[in-house]
Amino acid sequence: MTKLNKRQCKNCGEVFQKKRPLQMTCGYACALEYANEQKQKKAKKKWSERKKELKPKLYAKKYRNQLQSEINKLARNIDAYFNLPCIDCGKPYTGQIDGAHFHNVGGNEHLRFNLHNIHSARAHCNQYDSEHKKRYPEGIRKRYGDEYLEYLQNGIRHEFKELKLTESEIYDKLKIVRKLNRNFSAYSLTDPKTARTYFNQIIGIY
Repeated sequence: MTKLNKRQCKNCGEVFQKKRPLQMTCGYACALEYANEQKQKKAKKKWSERKKELKPKLYAKKYRNQLQSEINKLARNIDAYFNLPCIDCGKPYTGQIDGAHFHNVGGNEHLRFNLHNIHSARAHCNQYDSEHKKRYPEGIRKRYGDEYLEYLQNGIRHEFKELKLTESEIYDKLKIVRKLNRNFSAYSLTDPKTARTYFNQIIGIY
């Protein structure tokens, strides 16, 4: 009968003489302890995988807000790439820059993530100035012309009538937009409108 080799115990680390070919531990106590440890590792791995599946649902609101924040940042990055001033007052930025929605989110949920609906504005103009609603369209007209203004006022609302995103899709889109912002300097852009269409297509919501 062939003598079995010695091996190191998987539990305590001691070297022992194997009695069986597939013996992993030096004795019963170590075998029991090792089996329990493996069982716990397996359960932990299974829960980790399950938690990954549940993550989008558990943090749905959080990821939705983060997605909005990242898309606003992408809109600001586009405008900064072309050195564009505030869409409202036309002045250079001196403080916080907002991603200002042409159609407010409250009444136009379906357009909240559309880059054409978001343009950079000074925080004061976007949040506090009573003339913002009047000056924003004028800023669009001056920068892009009447046709684009008409598109924002009417066309975009008919082109995209609803927004259907599951929790998992929101989480996936968030990862996409984060990557776009991280690697933004790698892109070569021709104009702000085309850039917005281009990134909208990559994100895949519109």
